[in-house]
Amino acid sequence: MNNSGNTSPTPTMKNSDDNFYAIIRDHVDLICRYEVDGTILFVNDAYCKYFQKSRSELIGRCWIPNIPHDDLQILNQQYELLTPENPVFTCEVRVILNHGEIRHQSWRNRGIFDKQGELIIVQAVGQDITDSKRSQEALQAAQNRLQHLLSSSPVVIYTRHPNTHILTFISDNCQDILGYSSQDFLASTELWKQRIDPAHRERVLQAFSQLEHQQHLILEYRFLHPDGSARWLRDEMKMIHDPQANLWECIGSIVDISDRHATEEQLHLFKMIVENSQEAIGVSDPQGNIIYTNPAHNKLFGNPPLEKGPLNYRDLLTPKSQDYLEKAVYPLLNQGHDWIGEIDAQDLSGRCFPLWQRINTIRDDQGKMVYHFALMHDVSDRKKAEAAILNALVREKELNEHKSRFISIASHEFRNPLTSILSSAQLLQAGDWDDEEETELFSQIEEAVHHLTLLLEEMKTFNHGQIGKLQCRPVPIELISFCSRLILELERNYKSIQSTEFNLETPDHSTLNVEMDEKLLRQILTNLLSNALKYSRPHHPIRFSLTSSEHKVIFRISDSGIGIPPEDLPHIFLPFHRGNNVNAIPGTGLGLAIVKQAVDLQGGEIAVESQVGQGTTFIVTLPSHTASWRKD
Repeated sequence: MNNSGNTSPTPTMKNSDDNFYAIIRDHVDLICRYEVDGTILFVNDAYCKYFQKSRSELIGRCWIPNIPHDDLQILNQQYELLTPENPVFTCEVRVILNHGEIRHQSWRNRGIFDKQGELIIVQAVGQDITDSKRSQEALQAAQNRLQHLLSSSPVVIYTRHPNTHILTFISDNCQDILGYSSQDFLASTELWKQRIDPAHRERVLQAFSQLEHQQHLILEYRFLHPDGSARWLRDEMKMIHDPQANLWECIGSIVDISDRHATEEQLHLFKMIVENSQEAIGVSDPQGNIIYTNPAHNKLFGNPPLEKGPLNYRDLLTPKSQDYLEKAVYPLLNQGHDWIGEIDAQDLSGRCFPLWQRINTIRDDQGKMVYHFALMHDVSDRKKAEAAILNALVREKELNEHKSRFISIASHEFRNPLTSILSSAQLLQAGDWDDEEETELFSQIEEAVHHLTLLLEEMKTFNHGQIGKLQCRPVPIELISFCSRLILELERNYKSIQSTEFNLETPDHSTLNVEMDEKLLRQILTNLLSNALKYSRPHHPIRFSLTSSEHKVIFRISDSGIGIPPEDLPHIFLPFHRGNNVNAIPGTGLGLAIVKQAVDLQGGEIAVESQVGQGTTFIVTLPSHTASWRKD
């Protein structure tokens, strides 16, 4: 700094200047003076220390080469704007130090002008603001990152006034999620409330009013999007306090949970369908351990006791089905196939039943099997229906066979008597016969008519039993005399009657009073005794024994005839069935069927013992008081 003039400085002035420069030199800020071309005229100690140069190294040198070109252009523009009226400007520049480090400085520059108003000298006071600048840049970078995170985040962040609940901040991503910009929300205090679904609005606003006391609140509600849709939001709020525990701010976050809520609704619907399904549904792991069962499953198998822990599906199968599951079903499932079939199951009480089952495999994203899903139901009723249908088909087949057999037997049985009647009538018409011969022919006609009558009576009786017209009407009967009269009738009707041994075993061998249907009893005994006579060899006795106890009577009729082949025994009580060894012995095959009907109507039982070539024994057991049996 040069001082010019005609007067010399006084000692007082010199001391004042020295003190002033001493203060400047010792100041912690950077202080310098330079000409317009950048030539340094003065620097203080702080300046020298900062640039690590002595004062002599700095004064006389230009500082311009230490300034980056971009910053230098800004400085030149500022210099051009300086005037005596506006001699000061402040700027921030970068400075390149000797070792290449770039630092940031802030300078306050004051221009000094000559009498003509030309800028001749600049005095500047500066500070190093590198740390502050870097902090600002770091803060700005953090703010930019935060803004980027908020903008790209699926979560809307907001703050509210703790008392009025008016929004004070909301992140920009609200536009993407809620359909309104942050400016829209901040400009209108009512927009948020108005867009809450009216069905939820009262509940949400009531909860807001309690936030100050609850401190932390989570709500789920529908928000009306401007596109017309309703978005499900999860709104979590928390009150923030200052160090003095005063309410400071409410901070919140909003997440669009529409997809989650839709999934939950679908799961709820699926659960309702599964829980209310009439089909039993079960889920198990690949080892068969049961993880889930619906009510229909529990109804089918029973509720497992809690103390036993989880059940395995092997516990609900019969041993045979367990073996089939291990050997056939699981290998198929392990290969990724589904299985449909029927197996024998058992519930927790031990009841066995047929089970229809469909098992699907459920795999994770890596293709690993994690669950078995089983749909099942009890097919007992269907099996019974199938069995009934099968039995009906078998029955129909048997009936067709019976019809064919009946036609064959009936044509044969009717043909012989009719042939006998026709031939006898022709003989009577053709010639003269004496009385004895004529009587014989009439007797043949009479026997043939009697045979036809019996045949028709058997058919009528059997038909009545089939259609339910055959009834049991018990009356008091003295059984010994009844059986004796029956034997006499048979002896008269069968001219070639064989010797019959009639053994009666009773407590007093005199009388036996019972209550039975006389007509049904006659049919039983007549058919059995007639068969015994018909199928026995000549001159072999027929044994007819009668025993009684307090409540039942046993009839035993035995012959020593041709017997019944073993393969025919299961079918002898079927209509029109005849043994394969009867050959030409006449018969309709209805007699034993009628006997079985009559025995059943009186609550009795019939059994047969037979050996081919040795004879047959029929044992009939009837209640001695049929009326009492029928009442019970």
